[in-house]
Amino acid sequence: MPTLAQLRELQAIAQEGLTYSRDPFDLTRFARLLAVMDKAQHPHPPDLWAVYKLFVQCDLTGTGSAAHAENLETLDSAFFPADALPPLSLPRNLPDQVRRVVALARDPHSAVFCD
Repeated sequence: MPTLAQLRELQAIAQEGLTYSRDPFDLTRFARLLAVMDKAQHPHPPDLWAVYKLFVQCDLTGTGSAAHAENLETLDSAFFPADALPPLSLPRNLPDQVRRVVALARDPHSAVFCD
């Protein structure tokens, strides 16, 4: 697990990249890290593996109205308010985790949440 100092350094590098990069290709390399969560520290169903979840803030590109591409991973995709989430795949994400990272994303001055 990265230390808080390492996370702060990564966040600073990403912020500098977002501030000073002008090339759109370079800008895609920098994302705002919102949270690092240890799956074992949350009430997920039991798992055989140690899993650390990284939540990054991304920008929506395109219209956002593209049809869901059929795949083995997800049944559907759509946007929902954080206070009206559909049933989630609990081994992957918990409603409290989604609400926490939405709150972090809305506050540009928030620190990275780390378990």
